[in-house]
Amino acid sequence: MKLYTAEGEHDSVLVYARRALNADPTNVRYWTNMGLSSYQVGRYGEAIPYLEEALRRDPERWTARYDLGLCYLQTERYANAAENIAIAARDGGQRPDVLHSLGIALFRSGKTDSALVVWRNVLARWPEYAIQLRARPGTAAGARGVIDETPVPRGSR
Repeated sequence: MKLYTAEGEHDSVLVYARRALNADPTNVRYWTNMGLSSYQVGRYGEAIPYLEEALRRDPERWTARYDLGLCYLQTERYANAAENIAIAARDGGQRPDVLHSLGIALFRSGKTDSALVVWRNVLARWPEYAIQLRARPGTAAGARGVIDETPVPRGSR
């Protein structure tokens, strides 16, 4: 499955993720992979139940929590996105991309001050991160010069 992801054949990944889940529905990784694969092909609403089930089976799986937050972000459920991404960041996702996504969710949910605090902390800890964001295709300056891009789930980098 990683080979297909690396080559960008996300529809193929979705087929294999579904087969794996059907073969062993007790494996929490398959629920997470099905959610991630659905996200990667733009089926954000379809990804949500898979990720929720993964978290029901393993509430400590921060990667599923983060991906769920990204799905909520894409479906404009910003408060849910902020809540889930904050939990993911607390439980293991202390990375600039996760925290940047938290800032986006907070900003879009109307919590501008909280978003700015998160983004300032990201820049203080990882000063090179803003340069990396600007170098990525598809990034743009958002309101008040804040970089606001669509977050990328962890499996598609």
